[in-house]
Amino acid sequence: ARNTALEERYAAERDASVNEMDALRRDMVEIVRRHALPGRRRKAAAAADAPDRATRTAEVRAVEIAFAAEVMENRPEVFATFLDEDAVFVGGAGVTRGKAAIVEAWKGFFGERRPYFEWHPEMVELSGDGTLGLTRGPWTIRFTDKEGRAAEQTGLFNSVWRRQADG
Repeated sequence: ARNTALEERYAAERDASVNEMDALRRDMVEIVRRHALPGRRRKAAAAADAPDRATRTAEVRAVEIAFAAEVMENRPEVFATFLDEDAVFVGGAGVTRGKAAIVEAWKGFFGERRPYFEWHPEMVELSGDGTLGLTRGPWTIRFTDKEGRAAEQTGLFNSVWRRQADG
């Protein structure tokens, strides 16, 4: 009976983990649908109607790097131009939906007392038709904690970019 109880508990924990992963997958699908790849941020103009995969991959990488640079350079107004009205951010504090809510949630990353915040893509993947791009890589935030000590947090980010009609 004891082994059965442990097996049942393990099965329940495993099922909860599977449910959490399913929820995370659904959130990622939602992000894929909602994020945008702004045409004005593309480094390479679309000289051809169908650029090759390497060119599109480089464009997505350049957009992610430019997006991160706006935070590092303390330019919230430019940061906001990267966001689609229906963008979704998923993080430790939960899900933030919509451009206005994201800009509000990210206010603490801008201004004179902002933390050091850096990220860059190490991986870039495209959907089969090249209209969606996924970037993934490390992020680092350095800040002063409530006791005045230097602190650092690190993690991995995922961004999903959608190519817009204007490029």
